Amino acid sequence: MEELICEVKKIIFRDATTGYTVLEAASAAGDLLRAAGKAPGTRDICAGTVIRLEGAFTEDPKYGREFAFSAWVTVGSAPAEASGPFSDHSGNRDGARDTERRNCGDVLERLSASRFRSGFKLTEADREYVNKKGFQVIRSHAEEIIRKRLAPARPLNDGKQTPMKGAPKGHPVFIAQHATATCCRECLRKWHGVPRGRKMTPEEQENAVGVIMRWIEKQTG
Repeated sequence: MEELICEVKKIIFRDATTGYTVLEAASAAGDLLRAAGKAPGTRDICAGTVIRLEGAFTEDPKYGREFAFSAWVTVGSAPAEASGPFSDHSGNRDGARDTERRNCGDVLERLSASRFRSGFKLTEADREYVNKKGFQVIRSHAEEIIRKRLAPARPLNDGKQTPMKGAPKGHPVFIAQHATATCCRECLRKWHGVPRGRKMTPEEQENAVGVIMRWIEKQTG
């Protein structure tokens, strides 16, 4: 049994039923590699986290060398209140939200270095709209916007599909999209590593919604 510590770069494939996951990761030396496997909590593995895999390198007849794993843990200690992917990988939803917050925090930190991205702010009307609707409703709006306007392989009017108007004539999510580089497929490619020309995976859509909602929370907190 070998151990491999790596940073997850993207989820290539995930079976929603079995949890079998194929991912691309970077080793400590910076080399990109492919890993595949199924273990308790595999569904909680997401891009941006550093994990330790247990398994062995194999030679896949189609994809070549890959690390086949049967167990994994997040590298680092969990906050005292955390559960799920930060502790026992039980699939606890609160733990999944903690993972989302940590990963989104890393993305938002990178985006804060961009003068263009950091220039977007929610207006008072936007904040009032969010407070009136509640975060659960806003999240459902974000999920629908990403699914319809960003997720298709070739979105309609790609590059111009996200207005720069917030409430009341637009939507706070639109402003959040520009701030988080989730406004078009080219921005998703550049900042989030989502390739163009193919449909976004459910994982990629969740990641986009997560960073949008984290930005909105910071703007309204």
